[in-house]
Amino acid sequence: MVLELSRTYFPDGTNGKLECKGKFICNTIELPWKNNETKVSCIPDGKYFIKKRYSRKFQWHLEVIDVKNRSLVLFHPANNALKELNGCIAPVTK
Repeated sequence: MVLELSRTYFPDGTNGKLECKGKFICNTIELPWKNNETKVSCIPDGKYFIKKRYSRKFQWHLEVIDVKNRSLVLFHPANNALKELNGCIAPVTK
């Protein structure tokens, strides 16, 4: 399965649209682009593998693996990218 994330970058955050085979899945929010700095930037555009992961905090979620100079980049719920994300990607309804 290939997921495609199209992004629009803004100074205060990054908005995205997640699709599979051209079919819309959900919108996303992320931190703004700040040169891939850990915990303050979204990850670089590129092709990544994802794997299923479990934690007490987020239960079952997805981890983006092999991001250069980064670890634990997750897909997990959030409402406010600046307050709740440390470089992760949050699926949102709008």
